[in-house]
Amino acid sequence: MKAVIGVVGPLDLITPVISAVSELPGTKFVPYPYTHESGAPDIITAAAAEVDGWLFTGLIPYFISREHLTRPATYAEYSGSTLLTALIQLLRAGHDVTRLSIDSLSGHSVAEALREADVPTSTTRVLEYKPGVTSDEIIRFHREAKSESYVVITCISSVYEALRDEMTCIRLAPSLDAVRIAANELLLVLTNQVNEDSHVVIGLLSAGPQLSLDHPAVMAGAAALSGVLATAATGEILLVTNRAGLHRASRNLTTAPIIDQLAQEDQVAHIGFGTGNSAIEAERLAYHALARAKAHEQSTAVVSYRHEMDLTFGTRPIPDADASDAGAGVAAARAGLSVSNIQRLQRFSRAAPGPCTTRDIAEHLDVQMRTARRIVHRLELAGYAVRTGKQPTEAAGRPLTLYQLRL
Repeated sequence: MKAVIGVVGPLDLITPVISAVSELPGTKFVPYPYTHESGAPDIITAAAAEVDGWLFTGLIPYFISREHLTRPATYAEYSGSTLLTALIQLLRAGHDVTRLSIDSLSGHSVAEALREADVPTSTTRVLEYKPGVTSDEIIRFHREAKSESYVVITCISSVYEALRDEMTCIRLAPSLDAVRIAANELLLVLTNQVNEDSHVVIGLLSAGPQLSLDHPAVMAGAAALSGVLATAATGEILLVTNRAGLHRASRNLTTAPIIDQLAQEDQVAHIGFGTGNSAIEAERLAYHALARAKAHEQSTAVVSYRHEMDLTFGTRPIPDADASDAGAGVAAARAGLSVSNIQRLQRFSRAAPGPCTTRDIAEHLDVQMRTARRIVHRLELAGYAVRTGKQPTEAAGRPLTLYQLRL
């Protein structure tokens, strides 16, 4: 089954972008054009159920949309090589490239590209993109240099359309290499997600002696999990499914299959789910999870992942992961973190509601990066953190992943 990737951007950029990546195996690219970048959030919100991931034709529509993203997403970067291509076009047309007004690119990448082309930088104007900056502000920035005969280089289609008849203006387009790199990164994330969804899950259900394989709640739970029922050697009811089935039936671990229905009959039950690459690994983790569940007096479900990752959820539906009033105690129990750390992260996410990185969390909690990565991984498994892309960086090395906290 092909991964469906929505391509978001102005129509004249979407066409070459899809052409550049159309031969990637196992993918289907669907165009989602806009007439103005401000319409990108509405597009991704309306079409969220139709795609597996999003590829934006540039940084601006991605950042405008990132708080609305519920699917993995990335964007094609506008690098220094893209700027060099624009300089060649301007020189061929006889324009002065020593007086440039450039938006969206970082000052570092502009200076590096101009030095490589042996173009002086002292008279270059650069407006780096910052979240919250509007196209109207960018237009005003360029118009300030209109009387000095500056050439405008923009990454934004609406800015280009507004200025093209007033000033010499050229619009950058992502290079084919940048598009392919972004698409491959996104495909890697989606492939990893599919692989995780296919992991074997074994559930062990412990309840009163009257509970049997043909009990209506057990049969209904197995059907919801798309699983197979059996009796374990130790006497518990055993269910076999996969990770996708577990997350679907439990609404991403917000409700507990089977034991919620048994609670309506005033039956106390405990269930442990183990997820692994093999049935042996999943069964071992299931027994570990069941022991953790039985430590609670009330009906409780626990899912255990590899690397000592346990998530707890109980008989009553847990508030949705994106509910702002989700209790710190519920979140802490579910993610296996301390209440104090959850409370601190709640305050952090409310003070800075945009996406953050593991480095931001490490600094806020005053912990090492290794610890912050473990915390973020637990939050992600519990549904309290969602990946929304990569953070642009001027430094060498891989860009940091951005997460939207939903506490």
